[in-house]
This record gives sequence, C-alpha cells and structure tokens, in this order.
Amino acid sequence: MNRPRARASNTHDFLDFVEEVLRPGVRAHLRQALAPEIATALLDALPTEWLDVADVHGAYVTELVRLLGPAEATSAWRRYVVERLEARPAYRALIQGAIRLFGLSLGSFVQLMPKIFAQTFRDCFEIRTQVEGREAFIHLELSPTLARFDGYTQMLHGLLLAVCDYSRDPGATMEFEPDLPGRRITAHYRW
Repeated sequence: MNRPRARASNTHDFLDFVEEVLRPGVRAHLRQALAPEIATALLDALPTEWLDVADVHGAYVTELVRLLGPAEATSAWRRYVVERLEARPAYRALIQGAIRLFGLSLGSFVQLMPKIFAQTFRDCFEIRTQVEGREAFIHLELSPTLARFDGYTQMLHGLLLAVCDYSRDPGATMEFEPDLPGRRITAHYRW
C-alpha cells in the first residue's frame, strides 16, 4: 500500500491564505515549532511535490490546529475552500465543468468531491458519495496513518462544510459524524 500524501501546492496556498487573512507570521511560527527537517520539507517543497502524511504533513496539520484552536482551524479550511479554491486552475475546471453538466446544487458538489480530493490527497482515505433526493452523504474511511493525527478531523470538517457554501443554497445543512476509533467520517447533507 502506498504512503498517504498531500499535495504541497495546496498546503502552500492554504498557508498564504492564513498569512494574508487570519494569522500573519504562521510560516515563521511553523519554522520554530516544527522539527527543522519537517519545517524544511513542508515549507521548501516544490508545488508539484507530495508531502508524506506520516513524516511531514501530519505534524503540520497538528501544529496548525494547536496554534489556531480547533474551531478557528475548521473555519480557516472552510473559508479557504470558499474564497480560494476556484481560483486554482485545476479546481476551477472541475467545478465549472460540474456546474455545466449537472447544474449548481449541493448534490452535484457532493458528487464532485472524489475528484477534488484526488487533486489534494493520495492514499489518505477512501471516499464514497451518495445522493438521494434532497439528501447526500460523503463517507470517508481514513487510512491508519491519517487517523493518527487528530488535526485532520478539523481539516476535513472545514473542507466538507464548504460544500454547503458552494451550493449557494441558504437551506443547506451538514451533519459531521466522525467515528475516529472506526477511522470513518460521514458528512450528511440536506437541502
């Protein structure tokens, strides 16, 4: 089995967002708080590189959640997706294509999430989606490596909440149902 990884360009773009909008100095903080080899691997990675979850990305997510706090970290990842995702060319093409094919709905965005996550994560979890009328589900089965780092709960919560925002449906809701001992997370959407 492959080692779980996260794309460096997304991590760097998120850190740019946090620096500009929420917490100036976050990169300097990470350079001080993380082990030097982790900070270097994280902050100096080329955009096309994949960051190993066990050795680099998990420590970054853990430290960022510790710095921001769980609620602010969840909110930061949610805001990042809503405010920045579509500006990135690969994601813009996916999102605009889905809107043209399926229309602008919560269900269409739920169905798009496996492709979006594939641009960001490798071997971190298995994802299944299900749309039934005006309800939809995203089921994640986390890899054992990813599940070791509690901060991914806040990250995934924020990313999955952003699906409601993207639908632009004021009645859209999401219930976040983590089962961390079972390494599963379910997002249950209604609109």
